[in-house]
Amino acid sequence: FWFVPRSGGNAIRTIMSSCLRLAEASEYGHGSEQPFLIILEDEYKKFVNVDMTTSKGLKRAKDLKLASSAVPDVIISGDIHGVLDVFNNRNRARIFAVLRHPLDRAISKYYADLASDPEVGGMTLPQYVRSGGHRVENNYLTRYLSGRYGGK
Repeated sequence: FWFVPRSGGNAIRTIMSSCLRLAEASEYGHGSEQPFLIILEDEYKKFVNVDMTTSKGLKRAKDLKLASSAVPDVIISGDIHGVLDVFNNRNRARIFAVLRHPLDRAISKYYADLASDPEVGGMTLPQYVRSGGHRVENNYLTRYLSGRYGGK
């Protein structure tokens, strides 16, 4: 599952872990050092002992042959490029994602920043957009998929 921020991914994650009880390879395996793959469990979810959100964790998943192991039911990560490197021609990836209109994502980010960032407090949405910088999204999905993060 390709986790795209502010697109409903948390709802999908909850369904997969709480309702379907799928064992996920995601960031929940962070810090595990066992030289083998294992499913761990807490009261909310089942997860594999690899971190699929960091380059170190992705390398570990590849070294432990996660793709051919059949241990996780689902892999969850925002790093689609890194996850695809774990797979090969023999063990192919299938991907799904929930996408949201870019304007809706940007407005959602404004409200999240409004609640958590004192610099944004009191800004209207038009003021927030005009402030630009790192806060305002600029074609996130296009830039992420193309690997071109800078520019206008």
